[in-house]
Amino acid sequence: MKSIVCMLSALGLSLAVSNPALAADCPEAAWAEGVWQGQIEGAGTITVFRIGQDDDGCLEATMDQPEHGAERLPLGEVGVQEGQVIHLQSDALDFIYIGRYQGGRIEGQFQQRGAVFVLDLDRIE
Repeated sequence: MKSIVCMLSALGLSLAVSNPALAADCPEAAWAEGVWQGQIEGAGTITVFRIGQDDDGCLEATMDQPEHGAERLPLGEVGVQEGQVIHLQSDALDFIYIGRYQGGRIEGQFQQRGAVFVLDLDRIE
């Protein structure tokens, strides 16, 4: 959690992660829904996030990394803040992504095992 706070501080943000168990706490974030793709700078790995709504109307997401044969890996946490910031996290895959939606794309940082990389996403669907 400390690393999330550090990343957010670097972006000048704070975060409120939605809890899928509490449907009333699910923020409106239609802008985030869709299929988003980008390349992790430095690593060169193509990453795809599929973001939609679960049965309770909360955001849920999966991740693909085609180069590694990974498809639709479920993410444990999906959150939004201020209607323009998204937080995606997987404890199983040991990564956190935090990005800001602006100009039709999401610009952010992908952190995995202590390394931080730029990962900007464009909507492809």
